Amino acid sequence: MLGPEISILVVDDDSINRMLLQAVLKKHGATVFIAMDGRQALDMVREEPSVDIVLMDMKMPVMDGYEATRSIKKTHPRLPVIAQTAFASTDERAAAFEAGCDALVAKPINIEELLRTICAFISNDS
Repeated sequence: MLGPEISILVVDDDSINRMLLQAVLKKHGATVFIAMDGRQALDMVREEPSVDIVLMDMKMPVMDGYEATRSIKKTHPRLPVIAQTAFASTDERAAAFEAGCDALVAKPINIEELLRTICAFISNDS
């Protein structure tokens, strides 16, 4: 269980992905915020200081996950950003980490892997 004291911002332009991630994370006890693109993610991070972790889709319209992550890290360098991408090639992984992502999970997302990744940041933060 993650617990309601853990707030996760899910950023994804795909409504089905958002719904699935929100359902899984809430089932495991987390508080979940939603953004549909990188610009909304930046606004949410500014408006919701309780966000503990960002789960960032990398390919989105308006503002992609790379640009959003760079912007988030400028103002919140310790806020963990976990990239989620269907394009988990070596180049994509390198680009995600170069943008400031702290971890990466490949789509389709393995829920157990995602939860382990999130828990690693929670335990590191304690």
